[in-house]
Amino acid sequence: MLEPLEPPRDLGRDGHAMSRRRPPASKSEPPSPASRSLINRGLAWTLGTGLLAGGLLGWMWGGTVKEPLLPPVRFSTAANVTSNPFRRLAPSLPGSPSSGPNSAATMPLRFVRRAQQAGVDFTYAGGPSPRHDMTEQNGGGIAIADFDRDGRPDLFFSNGAHFGRPEKSGQAPAAFYRNRDAWKFSESAHLAHLDTSGWGMGCAAGDFDNDGFPDLYLACYGPDRLWRNLGDGTFVEVTSQAGVSSPDWTASAAWADFDGDADLDLIAVNYVVWSERDPPCYKPHSPEPLRVVCGPLGRTGCMTNLYENLGDGTFRTATQTAGFADSPGKSLDVAAVDLDADGRLDAYIANDTTPNQFWHNLGGLRFAEEGVVRGCALNREGVAASGMGIGVADGLGTGQFDLVVTNFEHEPNDYYHNLGAAQFESRGGPLGLEADSRPLLGFGVAFTDFNSDGWPDLFVANGHVWDLTPLGPAHRYRMPPLLYANDAGQAFRRAGAEAGEYFAGAWLGRAVASGDLDLDGDPDLVIGHLEAPYELLENESRPHSPSVRLQCIGVTESRDPLGCCVVVEVGGRTLVRWVPSGGGFQASSDPCLCLPTFGHAEFDQLRITWPSGRTEVWNHVPVKTGSLLLREGAVPVQGKT
Repeated sequence: MLEPLEPPRDLGRDGHAMSRRRPPASKSEPPSPASRSLINRGLAWTLGTGLLAGGLLGWMWGGTVKEPLLPPVRFSTAANVTSNPFRRLAPSLPGSPSSGPNSAATMPLRFVRRAQQAGVDFTYAGGPSPRHDMTEQNGGGIAIADFDRDGRPDLFFSNGAHFGRPEKSGQAPAAFYRNRDAWKFSESAHLAHLDTSGWGMGCAAGDFDNDGFPDLYLACYGPDRLWRNLGDGTFVEVTSQAGVSSPDWTASAAWADFDGDADLDLIAVNYVVWSERDPPCYKPHSPEPLRVVCGPLGRTGCMTNLYENLGDGTFRTATQTAGFADSPGKSLDVAAVDLDADGRLDAYIANDTTPNQFWHNLGGLRFAEEGVVRGCALNREGVAASGMGIGVADGLGTGQFDLVVTNFEHEPNDYYHNLGAAQFESRGGPLGLEADSRPLLGFGVAFTDFNSDGWPDLFVANGHVWDLTPLGPAHRYRMPPLLYANDAGQAFRRAGAEAGEYFAGAWLGRAVASGDLDLDGDPDLVIGHLEAPYELLENESRPHSPSVRLQCIGVTESRDPLGCCVVVEVGGRTLVRWVPSGGGFQASSDPCLCLPTFGHAEFDQLRITWPSGRTEVWNHVPVKTGSLLLREGAVPVQGKT
């Protein structure tokens, strides 16, 4: 029986937590009518061109344990310094030269398979069947979060079902694994009251009621579901009371405080209109055509749903007033991140055969879709590709968040480099990311620093949605994953056989989430598959530097500052990090950050831009290997592992 857990002492529960709401911060004015007209004319011309080209390429897809805390030593704090930390960032130092003894080329990334040892035995039940329904292609979602607040990240996997095998639909519950330490997990879905069945897709973890315990949202084909974490090892479903369910096909979701009022709002992206009664699709083949999963072309896209957190356990559907109803898409993934560094969290959405969307947060819970004019909606040929998963990181060390989007076979993955103020250009080719990805179909992605050198590396899970191997050896169904080391922002070097056994195999890869599962200071990977058990990969890359795990906690702000920016200055280096909110494809990664120290005894400066747009600064923060708790308005606290 699970032991009850007390809430953190700095925050109360329930009504006390709800009283922390505050009015949104002051908002900027929207663009003038004249400038909006100019933008719209350019948007319409470019969008029309992109959609025409996108239709041609997309035709292929349509086809018919808490430890004692050490006291702080020396530091100083300063709050409300600036609402935009990016504008005064110098570019990061280049680090080790690409030809040096410690370069990405000579310091290989390496991962070891741990799912079996860890006791994690989960296979998604809603995968391919002879019916080839559209709901069988995406797989399930992954959430990594410390749900029981014992200091170790736990795992949640959503599960699926089949229309053709309804008798088995109730026999494939979701899985919930509690982290017991040292690569030992125990399956606890029934004890936690999370053993639900249905057409589960993506999931999102976030503390929407500010009581200190992450809650859980499940995106579904059909009604979505929300569970509140009671803090005693169990959850209770609050979907109807909260008012966050949609009948649409919801693929992914993310928690983020979009209006800066100290609680997490919810954004949920929807795919296409499809019914099990729709006619099947086929590929030409002799003597009989091959039945395959239908693609999104010719199907109606859906609008994104935005739910405003009212602070009392309920939500208001803000889709129409926020502007999301104006531009439906065929959406598979979403990430909440401040791309233009104005202190407000934007939403970036990957769409399948329609342009990706950059929803610029105008303030007042109003958004404008600006993906095409910002340069992050189409690929470098000006074509709308088949966007699947999203990665977010300062990949080139410029102090701005770049975007990686995975795509369909014959459409190389996109790398959108942020030039500043959320103006992007395609850099995938020069960075070495196009040739390897072109023949593969990418889904989940992790864009994070695996070897503690300060440069975010890249992992992509691949796998087709059609088994066309009967058509000849040129067609691959299961596909190898891709792993790249970031060579000081100059290029991404693909890892070879030295990366580990997993990378020698071929998989139907889907969702990907990252988190420090073993608390050793570097991010590990959790990977979803179809027709194979999920995998846990322990990061055994040789680190360039000792590291520390950083957790940020709001007090007057939203307790979970998901999507926010953390800037670290240490030893002459400036690192810009994103607290994950969405991304990864139907995934929710650990919000704790792994930060290299480069051998220094202190961080020169730490600063976070909270969801309200306010930036808080800590100077001369002592660090050791282990964990660092950065609580709003308080001294940083060092933990020991």
